Amino acid sequence: MVDPALTTKKWGNKDLPLRPGETIDVIVKPQDGKLIGRNKDGKFGYVCLCNIQQESDIYDDVGEDCIYDN
Repeated sequence: MVDPALTTKKWGNKDLPLRPGETIDVIVKPQDGKLIGRNKDGKFGYVCLCNIQQESDIYDDVGEDCIYDN
């Protein structure tokens, strides 16, 4: 979930514009302080970890051989 107190209004070309309190899907695990996320509108982009509040529903135990490919 995006930090409800988010005040950043300026985003780069590859950054995902964020709204305070919105939930995003993590598409690529964090590297170098950023992750690739998708918002509810289906838009993708980089998200700085400093703008995220981590929730408990993170599934990092799904392997490459997962049969549930949506």
